[in-house]
Amino acid sequence: MTVRDLAHAARELPDTETGLTRVARAVDHALWSGGPGGAELSQQAWTGVRELRKALGARPWLDRLQASLEVRTLFSR
Repeated sequence: MTVRDLAHAARELPDTETGLTRVARAVDHALWSGGPGGAELSQQAWTGVRELRKALGARPWLDRLQASLEVRTLFSR
């Protein structure tokens, strides 16, 4: 799944789409533009990461616990 696919799939999670979209744009640029990333691209990516962390941190604790114990997550690391 690409980062854009993930952003699309995560639309149902509150407040995650904006952060994922920012990260997806930065990843796409870094992988496919052929040019240097630069400070602006880095800032965009880290802004997206902060937005994601905030949105996911606001999820109910039981959802976060379940996600941390997800078997697919453990073996994909």
